[in-house]
Parts: sequence; structure tokens; C-alpha cells
Amino acid sequence: MKISSFTKSCVLISLCSALFLNSCASLSGEPSKAKIAINKNVSISESKVLVMPVISMSNKTFNSSLLDANYVLIWSNNIGKENVIPLPYVVLKEIPFALEAINFIAKTMITEDNKESIVNLKGTPAEKFLKTLSEKYGNYSIAFATVSADDVSYATLKSFDTQMGLLNLNSLSWKWSSVNEFKKGMIPLPFSAAVQKVTSSAMSEIKKQNQEKLL
Repeated sequence: MKISSFTKSCVLISLCSALFLNSCASLSGEPSKAKIAINKNVSISESKVLVMPVISMSNKTFNSSLLDANYVLIWSNNIGKENVIPLPYVVLKEIPFALEAINFIAKTMITEDNKESIVNLKGTPAEKFLKTLSEKYGNYSIAFATVSADDVSYATLKSFDTQMGLLNLNSLSWKWSSVNEFKKGMIPLPFSAAVQKVTSSAMSEIKKQNQEKLL
């Protein structure tokens, strides 16, 4: 059966378009493969999740409603909007030691050996902060997301890291956590777009390794 010149042209155009899009994606920068730790011994019995705002580890005053909304949307799409309790940045400003506690928490998201024995937070400076949140908003699991840069420093950086984790507030242990590096391409993405790209990539990888679910 002969293939018409029209069909050949369509195939050629499709291939060229795919190559062009892949080239653009590469030029704009790509996230590294996520380093993920999943603790099978930590169970999540409640379906609701407290979703923290995205925190910059280099700028205590950083606040992005766009990134926060994107992170909430990812959780809503996976567990249902009715099961997501967004915690806006203003919540952190109401707790004097919040950012210091989050800084400590972020350092425990990924263990050095990246195994199941994820760090327990009991008896640490973060415990008081987490207790305050649970008393005010409910004793649910809490989702964290941090980035090592901000929209200003991103302009001069060649790369930045993002970390995410789901914490069980009853045991103060991580169900899962991840760390990614985003490397800029020749045509850098805007900061918010770059962070969203890394976040989406990491969450997809977490689901693959956790039976296609985030809880």
C-alpha cells in the first residue's frame, strides 16, 4: 500500500514538532531525577492533608501565592479538594518560631543513606511548631515544600534544590520525602515555572514508587 505524499508530510511535520518541543524543553532546563525516601512503616490513616506554603530556605520573607496554589492543586488533584487544607503564608507569621522550625524540619526530609529509616522529629525544636499547627488546624498529615533559592537569587544561580515531604503528625515521622535539583538551560524558565516543573516531576516519581498514590 502506497503512502501518500500528504501523509508523509504530516508524519514529517509531527516528528519535527516533537523534536522542536523536546529541544525547547532541554534548552529551558530540566529537573534531575528525584532522590526519594519512602517509609513503609509509617501509615497515613487520615485522608486530609495540611498543605504548607512553599518556603524559600534562602529568604525568610519569600512568599509566592502562585507556587502555593500550584502545590495545593497537585494535592487536590490527587486526594480531592475536600481533603486538602491549605495553610497560607500568613499562618507562619502568626507563629514566631515557624521559619526556624521549618528550616530544621527541611534538613530531616532526606537521610544521608536515603533509606526507609527517615528521621523522627520527636524531642526536636520543630515539635512545638508542629503541635501548634495540629491544635489549630487538625491532627492531620502535613505536606512540606521548600526551595533553596528565591525569585531574585535565581537570576544568578545555575541551579537550585527543592525538597518535599509528607509528615505524619502522630508519630512525627516522614511517610516520604524527596529532593530534586533543577539546572538552568540556555533559555531559563521564570522562577515560578521552574519550581512548578520540578514539583510536578517529583510528585509523579513519588507516586510511581508509592503504588500510584501520595498517601
